Amino acid sequence: MDISNRDKILNISVNLARVSDWVFSQRKQSRVDQFLKESEEYLLSINEKTVSIPFRPTLSRFKKEFKKLLQERNNIDTYDWAERALTWANILQHRAKLAESFQVRDCGCSCKLGDGDSKKVKKEEEDHE
Repeated sequence: MDISNRDKILNISVNLARVSDWVFSQRKQSRVDQFLKESEEYLLSINEKTVSIPFRPTLSRFKKEFKKLLQERNNIDTYDWAERALTWANILQHRAKLAESFQVRDCGCSCKLGDGDSKKVKKEEEDHE
């Protein structure tokens, strides 16, 4: 099954929110590792070249922070760790729509029109004519 970048980001977001709650409340610790591993797999499956340019800085920062979260999983204050995980869950949820790259279509001339936002595409098409 092919999952879109947006859905992968949303899955990571939901997983981090769950994990944050479990770490903070010190419940379901065995599930924490399971959900972190699943999130890591989603993250590794995202090819940066298929992600929209506006989302790339967020993805880059998140990859670094996620690596730290994995490394510090058992070594730091649980409240701080859970808070950072929840913060990233919220950031990713709100920015997931940006993760989809714009499709480029050929209109027959030397320019390329994007298939992203339909209003923007309509405006581009009007300007192009």
